[in-house]
Amino acid sequence: MKRKLIYLGVVLVVALVVLIIERPDLNFQGDADFEPLVSDYDADGVTQIKIDQLVSGVQVKKDGDTWMVADMATPLREQLKQQGIAQPADTVWYVADTEVVKRALRALANVQRGIVASMNPDNQVAYQVNGPMGLHVVLGKEDGTVADIIIGKTSPDHSGSYVRTQGSDEVLLVNKTLAGLFPTALTDWRDRTIWNVQPKKVKSISVATPRNSYEIVRSEDVWAVRGKPKATLDKVMMSELLVRLSDMRARGFAAQSDPRAAFKKPALTVELALDGGEAETLEVAGVNNLGQAYARRKGDDQVYLVGSPDSLVPTDWKKLQ
Repeated sequence: MKRKLIYLGVVLVVALVVLIIERPDLNFQGDADFEPLVSDYDADGVTQIKIDQLVSGVQVKKDGDTWMVADMATPLREQLKQQGIAQPADTVWYVADTEVVKRALRALANVQRGIVASMNPDNQVAYQVNGPMGLHVVLGKEDGTVADIIIGKTSPDHSGSYVRTQGSDEVLLVNKTLAGLFPTALTDWRDRTIWNVQPKKVKSISVATPRNSYEIVRSEDVWAVRGKPKATLDKVMMSELLVRLSDMRARGFAAQSDPRAAFKKPALTVELALDGGEAETLEVAGVNNLGQAYARRKGDDQVYLVGSPDSLVPTDWKKLQ
């Protein structure tokens, strides 16, 4: 009986050791600290964000009321560039998606210091809060740095993140997962709005392909095909089409090196005529391996990736009846 109790005790000790190894957040150095991770944090006061991890990095800055984003070289990328392995960073500024920026900045508002998971510098690499695997985030304002943190692994239960403040040995387990809110890809920050107009201001829609074309016009709340006054269109279908075309957003951005993005003659042209004589025109040609179409706004050199041509607008107006 005594031997069985000894065996049971050994099993319990081994199980506890395994649990601590698998759940390092349970091996905390003290009670939870509910103080904010960033003292006196004011999201509205931040005017600059820098993020880097491995070979990817972005920089975001506020220019008046507009947020701009550009590629940024990371230390590892600079090393690889010197060896001729990586390309240099191309600092071209693009308009950023304001909501993406605000969501990232708001994410730090209620983050608490949480639990001290480790104070041993040798453990920082395991938590991914040191070295190139760490997600380095620096928030700044006009008169200095607001926060300088390294975001590491997500906790085993996916409820928090391991974080270390630059210059500190404390690895903290905070009460929120943060990594996904600070992506390092430039395209994740860019504004994908091609145009956004009020549906009620659209007075006609023209669709043209190399083989055929048609124009539908609005009279009060009735849509009909120009030249065919009796060919009225389904109100529900037209409502859905208006919503889709009035808020035109890209799914991505074509790479400059992609030869399919350098099209000359569009396979599909969609034009919205607006009240006041204004117009918005989208030219579409070709699709990539994912079925996304290459598209550009008339007068804009940027080539976007949008949905398939069939998902944008029917090339046969009879499908709208």
